[in-house]
This record gives sequence, C-alpha cells and structure tokens, in this order.
Amino acid sequence: VWPAGFVSMVHVRMPNAQNVQLPLRNDMTIGDVLINSCEKVQLNPSDHFVRLRLEGQEEDFECDVPTPEEFLVDLRYSHVEVCQKVIHTVVLSPPRLEGAESEAGRNLGLILEPVWDSSGTRMVSILVRRVEEGGVADTLGVSEGDEVVLVNDSSVIEIGWAGVTVALEAPPVSLTLRTCHIEMPVSGVGSSRIVEGLICPAPPSHSEISEETLDRLIVPMPSLEDLTRLPEENSGESDEFPELTKDQIDVLLKDSHELSKLLRTWKGQQLEGDSSPWTSEDRLRKSAQDLVETEQEYIRLLDMLIERYLEPLKSENHIPQEEMEIVSGNIVEIVEIQKKFLRSLEDAFQMKVQPAGDSTLRHMVYGVAGTFLSYADHFRTYSTFCTSHHKAKEIIARQDNLPLQQFLEVRNPKRDPSLNFDALMAKPIVRVSRYPLYLNAMMDQTQADSHERMHLQDAIDGMMKVADYINEMQRISEMYSSLFQSLLKDSGLAEFGVNVGISQLKYYGQVLWLNPMEEQLAKGWKKGQGPTTLCFVFNSALVLLCVDKKFKRKGSKVVIESSVTAEDVKYKALLPCVQCGVHNLPDSDGVTNMWQVLYKSKPGSSPINYLLRSQSIEQKSTMVHFVRQSIQEQQRLYGSPSGRATPTSTHSFVTSRSFSSLTAPKVHLPHQSSSPSLSHQLHRVTSPTPSYFPTATGYYTPSDTDHD
Repeated sequence: VWPAGFVSMVHVRMPNAQNVQLPLRNDMTIGDVLINSCEKVQLNPSDHFVRLRLEGQEEDFECDVPTPEEFLVDLRYSHVEVCQKVIHTVVLSPPRLEGAESEAGRNLGLILEPVWDSSGTRMVSILVRRVEEGGVADTLGVSEGDEVVLVNDSSVIEIGWAGVTVALEAPPVSLTLRTCHIEMPVSGVGSSRIVEGLICPAPPSHSEISEETLDRLIVPMPSLEDLTRLPEENSGESDEFPELTKDQIDVLLKDSHELSKLLRTWKGQQLEGDSSPWTSEDRLRKSAQDLVETEQEYIRLLDMLIERYLEPLKSENHIPQEEMEIVSGNIVEIVEIQKKFLRSLEDAFQMKVQPAGDSTLRHMVYGVAGTFLSYADHFRTYSTFCTSHHKAKEIIARQDNLPLQQFLEVRNPKRDPSLNFDALMAKPIVRVSRYPLYLNAMMDQTQADSHERMHLQDAIDGMMKVADYINEMQRISEMYSSLFQSLLKDSGLAEFGVNVGISQLKYYGQVLWLNPMEEQLAKGWKKGQGPTTLCFVFNSALVLLCVDKKFKRKGSKVVIESSVTAEDVKYKALLPCVQCGVHNLPDSDGVTNMWQVLYKSKPGSSPINYLLRSQSIEQKSTMVHFVRQSIQEQQRLYGSPSGRATPTSTHSFVTSRSFSSLTAPKVHLPHQSSSPSLSHQLHRVTSPTPSYFPTATGYYTPSDTDHD
C-alpha cells in the first residue's frame, strides 16, 4: 500500500560497501534515486547508474538496468544498487562496402543519436540508439544506451554533432564510451582501454602522525660549516661513501627502524576497519558544512538569475508585461527569505562544541534544526513560484519569438548548460525537496533516541509537510486555476479587488451541502447528506464548487484525480467575503459538524443560506476559523473610514454593520421538519480543542472564540 507523500524508506547500496537511505515517494523516478543517492556520498551521478536485483539473482548480467524516466514504485526489485559506470575506448575499423548507406555510423554497426537541451538548439550528449547484432560495434562490447564521451580523443560537445558525423564517415574512428557495465566489456576486435583521469580519485584520509613526529623526520638545511666540509669536485672522494663509526651506524639503523615501524603502523590503521578515519562528529559537521555551502551556491545562482536574465528582460519588449510577471513570479521574495535563512544557518554552523568532552555538537544541531522549523512556513511561498513555473516555461520556449531566444543566448556567452535560463529557473523547484536529504544525512550521524536526533526528525517532518503543501498547491493550480479565473471574469468582481489566485488561497476542503438550491442536486439524499462540494477560502472570497466527478482516496486525503472542466461543475458560486457571514451550528438529530454561510447579494435583500457539513469537528473548526478571518479582514477594509469606498453597482458590497445583528435563520434539513433547536440566536458551542491543522498559510490551533 502506497499512501500519499513519502511512503517509506528505500535502502540503496552504494560503491565501496556504503549504504544510504532515501525517503521514497510515489513519483520518484530512477533518475531521482541516482541523484539523491550520489549527493549523500558526494559522488557524480553522471559516472554512475542504478540497477535492480531480485532475490536469488547472483550474477550481474541477470540484474535489470531501468531507464532514468521509470518510476521506482512500478518496478520489481529486492535490492537497489548504484554502480560506477565503466569508461572504455573502442577503435572501429570496418571495411568499406560498396552500396553502404550514408547515414552516420550505420556501416560501423551502430546508430548514434544526439540529445538536445530543452530549447532544441544545443547538444548536451550523444547516446548509442541501436547496435546491430553481430556487427563490429557489438563485438567490441558497445551497448544501446551507452554515452559517447570522446570521438578521436575530442570532446563531442566541442566538435558538435556535425563533427561527430564527419568522423564516423571516415573510419577508423575511436569512440570513448561511458557504459552501464560493472566490468569493462570484452572486445573481440579492435582495442579497448580504461580512460584514466576522467574519474577523480578519493581524497587522502587524515594522517595519524603527530606534528612532533613529522618535525623530527624533516632533514635540516645544511649550515655553511657543513658545506665547507664537502669534498672537492675533483678530489676523487665524491663517489665514495664516507667511513662511519660503529656508533654512527647504530644510530642510523635505529632511526630507520623507528621510521619503518611508524609507517607500517600508520598503513595498518588505514587498512583496518573503516577506510575513512572520520568520526561521526566529523561526518556530522561535514554534512552541515555541505548544507551551508550548497545554500551559498544556491543563493549565488538565484542572484545570477535575477541580474543576468530577469532584470534585463524587464527593460526589453520581448514579452508582454503580464507574461513577464508570470515568468518572474515571486523570485525576489524567495531570495530575501533564503538570504535570511542562510544567515541563520551560518550562525548555527559556527556554534562551538561545548567543553568538558561534549562531542555531540549539540548546539550546532539544535541551531540547524531550529532554523528549519522557524522558516518552514516561509518556504510555503515557493508554491506561488512553482505553480506558475509550467506556464513560464511555455512562454520562454516559444520558438517563434526569435528576439527572446537571441536575448537568452547572448546572456549565456559561454553556452554553459548549467547557467542557461531554464536551468536557473529550475533551481527553486528542487531546492526545498532536497532539504530533507541534507537533514537525513545529519541525522544518520546522531545517536538513536538522542535529543539531537529528535530535533532533526522534527525538522525533517516539517520540511516534508512543506514539500507536500507545495505539491498540493501545484495540483490545485493545474486542476482549478482556469476555472477560478473564468468564474471571476464572469462575476465582474475583479475590479473591486476580489482575487482568487492560488497565492491568495488560505484553506480548502470537502464538505456536504445539506440544502442544495438546484433541484437536480437536491433529489435522493437522506437526512444529513447532500452533494459533495469543494469549499475554497481565499483572502477576499469563498468559492463553492459542486463537481460531478468521482473522488478517490489518496492516503488520508480525498482528491479528484483528473482536471476539472466547466462541464464537470454542476454548481459554482463566488461569494465576496465582505458580503458574507458565517455561523457555527450545534448538532441536531444526529447530524454533526454543521455550519452555514449567509450571503447577501444586495443591501436589504434576504441572505442566501448555504448549510454545510464538514467531515470532522477539526475540519469544521478550522474552516470556520479561516472563513471568519477572511470576512473580518475584508469588512475592516471596506467598513473602516480609511478603507476603500464601497462600490455602487450590481455587485454592491455590504458593510461590516450589515451582519452585526444578523441571527441564524431557521434551517430545514432535507426530508425533515424544521428543528426548533436550530431556530435561535447563535450561541456558544462547546467542543474539544483539536490539534494542529495544516492550512494554506501555516498551522492553526482553534481557540474558544472560533466557536462563537
């Protein structure tokens, strides 16, 4: 069973007998597994690949090597392994055949295919698309999916696809390949060799030799007196060893014996046990240092995105102003938050270890974990950027906008694929999701059941909630954003400050509508039941959608799987908060968790009553709280002398005094007479205080006043 969000932990075997754990998501691809695993042990993902092994598979050739695009949850495996790719060179020298096809590489027994960047203008790599069975390339061990690194000792990026094509048409040709093999393929024809130097060796471990011992081993510089004792060049004594006394020989033998013993001891320490002499404290500090350094680099790239691309683009006329706002989003706000976050991280990292042998780096861990908990709600601002990212990519990728494409190319003079506009715009999309990985790396170096581990686990849980929230806001934007904007346009309320953008969403939930106004929606319901309705609480309005689609349970949430169109909506209403009132209703005749929204379309008119029922007392308290909060904010804005003037139109707003003395009307539940207990002046309802609830702006604990 795979619930929503992070479903479990997956164990990944790494090179050099290392193991890492990753939080597994339903949408995690093989490429994500490779990148996240390599990040934890500082390996280059380009030099490694993922293979899956089933229980009982002992031979390497039996293992499955999936493509980076496949989802891990869709594959069968008992072990996940990250293996190092083999880099080898083959020399293809087939005979020229008359009538051979002219396509590059076909007479060599293989077909190559270039891989282009998202703009389709720059080649980023070359892959082997097909290998002819029994051909020259096949006998040399070339496989489909191999990456061509060098052609005739020249980088494929430097010579380009045209240069590669020319080289293939004039064999013999040397291809350096990066292939997903555990061992170098056996070559039957041609030559094959490992390319040394393409993979950086592991750094040397710390020396256990003390500084005092090293000082004794340094040979002192000879003095002037020693130099005068040297034999003359032509004395004939320069080629002979000077005669030594027995005592001098004993001293030399003793010193050499001690040096050899010391070197043997030091070498043995390197070979015994863990190849790394680092302690868990060293690794913990190194993980925190990696977090700080990558955060510094991340902010540098965000500043580059703004200074190199976004700010100059604003002064150009390559795209309209409204589209420019979509492209830039709230990146400036994100940078401000990240710079404050970095300062807090740096302060936490520079905290000293407590004296008296406290080796747990407690203060640093508390500082890092506390920083993440403090900024968790601030990171929710990423949802605005992420929800508009897909639309921004569509705007930038328009190939018919030649001036825009030329502008972007000029801003990246070195043609660095990691510094082009698309690459920099993608940085904020993945940054928040990587924070739990850094925190997990730190937590792995703490003791079980320690306070440090508990603090880091709290920080991980908080960041996972942020990631889930961002994903949820993206889902809502994809499914409902166009419907919200269409509803706002039809209502004509945009000119009065009503905004139903996703960034304005405070809370949403699924409720039952107990008194539907449409006849087709009111039929066939038992007491306490009604059509399922989605209630969205924005800063300035409420949106009610009665959707004719099946709801599916996904973990603890009930969601609609596919996008919602206008044909799917059986009833929709946009209610400006300044014209609404909300009441918390007591239970009646076994019907629980009821509340109502009263909406006045015009001053002096009778209010329209929406009788709603939440799924739980917690959801009811939370939703009523945020509805009331939005109503009060809007009524203060329009009802105060300093607020904006109330518009006079068909959408006349009601002032804050309109609902000050309004009492709850009689409520008629379907298929029952009106209940006297519901026809009264609204009074306090006592109920247990629920725990924290996730919202669109943070976490909320209802207070007693929320039941008024």
